[in-house]
Amino acid sequence: MYFNSMDIRRVSLCPIRKSAIYLMKKENVYMNKQLVIATNNGHKVEEFKKIFEPIGFEVTSTKDLGIDLEVEETASTYQENALIKAMAYRDLVSGWILADDSGIEIEALDFQPGVFSARYLGEQTPYEIKNRMILEKLEEETNRRAQFVCSIALVNEEGSYWVTINTCKGSIAHQILGSHGFGYDPIFIPDGYEQSFAQLPPEVKNEVSHRGKASKAAATYLHYLSEESYHE
Repeated sequence: MYFNSMDIRRVSLCPIRKSAIYLMKKENVYMNKQLVIATNNGHKVEEFKKIFEPIGFEVTSTKDLGIDLEVEETASTYQENALIKAMAYRDLVSGWILADDSGIEIEALDFQPGVFSARYLGEQTPYEIKNRMILEKLEEETNRRAQFVCSIALVNEEGSYWVTINTCKGSIAHQILGSHGFGYDPIFIPDGYEQSFAQLPPEVKNEVSHRGKASKAAATYLHYLSEESYHE
């Protein structure tokens, strides 16, 4: 399923990407404080809960609701893929749908795997193997600069949508570090730290990570809407 009727403005996929926010707000947007995360990844859901529950949202996931929908992320940007996923669930749930698309971009690998991060070496390939393969490719490489990218899309039943994109810059470690986190966390060291995402306490990771930044931007937007709805 591909939604090509939306006018989604693109940002450059160049190495230096600034945080960006895109907004379309239709009239008569009402505030439903249910937030459904379009993912089967329990780790992501826990990260989102820590951001959105403190501002009064009831957070659940499509997996919790028993919705099994295969969405083809066919776009070439994180923003479009996140919006494709969120729009696919629009008629299946009540409240706001949140979907994200994220990836890791490694300079020495021509900024790969990028938007194909989840499918890199095959979707069913364990991340331990993916991480070890990346470390092998960078074994003789001195340039280990990389960045995580996350785009979050919010959609409600009326079709209003909002999209943001954020990054976290850092470098690739020389070995797998830590056992917390998920995905490429054990090989990514954010700037300003000596520990990988998989070694940092969750509250620290959520403060500096690409997904943490995007989540806070989304939370700010939803909080703004709830305040507007309250005063109307």
